Amino acid sequence: MMNSLEEYIQTVTSQVHFIWDRTAIAEELRDHLTDSAEALMEEENLSAEEAQAEAVKRMGDGKTIGQQFNQVHHPVIGWIWLITLSLAFIAGIALVGLTVNYAWDIFSCSFPVHPKAAVKIRDLNESVDMAGHVVRFDAVWEEQEDQLILTYRIQNKLKYSRSGWSVTLFQIVDQDGNEGVSPYFEGNSLLGSRGMIRIERPDSGKVKLTFIDGQQRILNVSEQEGQP
Repeated sequence: MMNSLEEYIQTVTSQVHFIWDRTAIAEELRDHLTDSAEALMEEENLSAEEAQAEAVKRMGDGKTIGQQFNQVHHPVIGWIWLITLSLAFIAGIALVGLTVNYAWDIFSCSFPVHPKAAVKIRDLNESVDMAGHVVRFDAVWEEQEDQLILTYRIQNKLKYSRSGWSVTLFQIVDQDGNEGVSPYFEGNSLLGSRGMIRIERPDSGKVKLTFIDGQQRILNVSEQEGQP
């Protein structure tokens, strides 16, 4: 059975329509009434029950006090506050997600591709600057006796699909006239991508790259001395 103090608190909080604030109001009232009752016990030598009843009486009519609290904690104001808080929380989560995604984009496109079941035969470290794009060729790998893999990274480019480019940045043709097959994308983001192109081993040991802006580059893809 509730004592007079708890009954009074329930009467007050029942007048507050924004239920999310009722617990805080109840705790505030409970602390205030408990302090008042303890003071009355000391000053007027009342029993605990008498002191609580007197503290409640001095506080005023519960319904009236509750209605005053309801004006301060109006449901419209409360819901605006709750919605604002929720939106701020969601925005914070979204910001963290974007930050993590941005960091992952930087990380994933910062390291060269390492093809599986292939052996590196030459480091290239060649780069070509284009308008808004930087194409970096990292290495040549031997996958099969007559098949090579050219690994590359593209930074600061527009978003392209994983299955292919909407704009071909470069074409690769070996000096025997053989064209490389379509690129395979290992990583792909707003900041760049990385991938590899399989080509037939050219007899000349060189391939010619023609870029969309007219630049050309000859790459030596023969086995480098000192490579395993």
